[in-house]
Amino acid sequence: MTIVQGKKVMIKLTAFRSMTFDCYGTLVDWETPVGRALKSWSEREGLNTTEHQLLELFAQSEWINERARPAQLYSEVLRRNLAGIAERLGRTVKSADQDILLEAVRTSEPFKDTVAALKYLKQYYKLGILSNIDNETVFDHTIPKLDVEWDLVVTAENVGAYKPDRPHFAAAMDILEKAGLRRSEMLHLGQAVLHDCCASKAFGFGGAIWVDRYSGKEGTGAVLFAAAGCEDLKVGSLQELADLHRQEVRASPS
Repeated sequence: MTIVQGKKVMIKLTAFRSMTFDCYGTLVDWETPVGRALKSWSEREGLNTTEHQLLELFAQSEWINERARPAQLYSEVLRRNLAGIAERLGRTVKSADQDILLEAVRTSEPFKDTVAALKYLKQYYKLGILSNIDNETVFDHTIPKLDVEWDLVVTAENVGAYKPDRPHFAAAMDILEKAGLRRSEMLHLGQAVLHDCCASKAFGFGGAIWVDRYSGKEGTGAVLFAAAGCEDLKVGSLQELADLHRQEVRASPS
């Protein structure tokens, strides 16, 4: 354990050679457009539900759909998510509303600190994305907004599975090992403790960081919640992570 300006860091960031990231919720703010889309839909349906209630229903529906059909594209998961939410609330989805969640995800924008932090971290690490998404959405709608060169991108469509299952992490470790890295040098970061921190550590990554993007918001959000405990470090943003790395570099003997 090291201490950087009073913050206890359970891992040494400079001991790692790669950082892989969950994308939606960690690099990109998807809860805002998804929540807005669900709230607008619920109002059209005459429902008295809050945005945070709708996001929690989204998380529950998504968990069921991804476990039941791990090979389906994420666009279909989103359609089934909305159908599941509608069923729970006594409604059915009109054909005009089927793709409102897909449209919301595709309009998601990076958090304000994401791009600058990634550009800084790229100087020191191989960077990767491990995402529960389809290829068209991530490559055509999201990666151009992130404005950094990625060393690996693993999607649900690539591996036919959804985190927290093993295939994303196995594929990433295989790519990074072929590039000469040891598993102890691989660090994974995500906003979802269960899907990213616990899973990456269980399947062999050397460390995991919880990027708690939605701290202080009402409800548990758009991803099934798990209590903290698997992570080696918790940060509130990528800017905080980059600042910790800078401080660690400055504190290291030259």
